[in-house]
Amino acid sequence: MEKPQKQYPGISENAWISETAIIVGYVTIADDVFVAKNAVIMADYERCSLL
Repeated sequence: MEKPQKQYPGISENAWISETAIIVGYVTIADDVFVAKNAVIMADYERCSLL
């Protein structure tokens, strides 16, 4: 499988993301999701969802 190109995170306006969190790749973050300080969320090859 080739690495995806030009895919960006989709983040709900109702999610809370820490200023120090890192989100990379084809990730979907849904309503009412909390991403804490220093968290790293990556989707290198396939889609990743946090519901």
